[in-house]
This record gives sequence, structure tokens and C-alpha cells, in this order.
Amino acid sequence: MKKLELNQMEKLEGGDRLAGCALTGLAAGVAAGLNPLVGGLTTLGCFLLT
Repeated sequence: MKKLELNQMEKLEGGDRLAGCALTGLAAGVAAGLNPLVGGLTTLGCFLLT
């Protein structure tokens, strides 16, 4: 089994943490009926977990 380096794993997850978390928050906000609170909390949680 091939092991990936950290930079290779980051590329698999989408590369830029800022863009990935922003898109996740945007998608969650739209899915919750354009609720900015849900989108903001999702973005914050993404930043805290990564």
C-alpha cells in the first residue's frame, strides 16, 4: 500500500483550506434555505477541525 505525504493528501481534499471551507459553508447555507447562520457555523467548524 502506497503512503501519501501530507502535501499529496491536501491535494486530494481540494487543496486550499480557505476555499474548501468557504464552499462547504456556502453549500450548507443554501441547503438550509439560504440561512447564513448555518453556513457561518459550518465554515467555522471546518476551520476548527482542519
